[in-house]
Amino acid sequence: MGIILYLFIGGVISAVFAKSITEAIAFAAGWTGFLGVFGLKQDFDERKTSRDEELNNDLQERSKVIERLTQQIDQVIRERDEANEESKELQKQVQDAYDIGYSDASTDCRESLDDVVESIKEKSRRETEEVAKTTYYDGYYNAIEDVAKADGTTSDDVLKKLGK
Repeated sequence: MGIILYLFIGGVISAVFAKSITEAIAFAAGWTGFLGVFGLKQDFDERKTSRDEELNNDLQERSKVIERLTQQIDQVIRERDEANEESKELQKQVQDAYDIGYSDASTDCRESLDDVVESIKEKSRRETEEVAKTTYYDGYYNAIEDVAKADGTTSDDVLKKLGK
């Protein structure tokens, strides 16, 4: 676009002021020199320099903002990674606590069941056969229900596990 404007203005000036072809070529090639006499070229250079400084300052500010944002993003990423590590550690601690609690409950249920069965056997020896059967099955059923409650299942599930 600039070259077209340059050629057009040069052509107009040479057509207006030239009396011969030689003068036209001289005017077309040197018309910007006349602008320099009036200070237009110097004004253009000053404006260009001022614009370049503004653009350079703007570029430096944007670079600083980008650097600051990059640092903030890096900080957020570090904090997220630390939080993830803490979360993994807490999850491991929760799982360990669950495993220990489950093991303890299982042992307690087994001991309780053994105690109940022993108690039922003792009663069955002392009483008559009819009373012994009733007491034994009542006690056994209660023990199964206790185990089922402790395991969070039904008495049918406990009986299946025992093969009954």
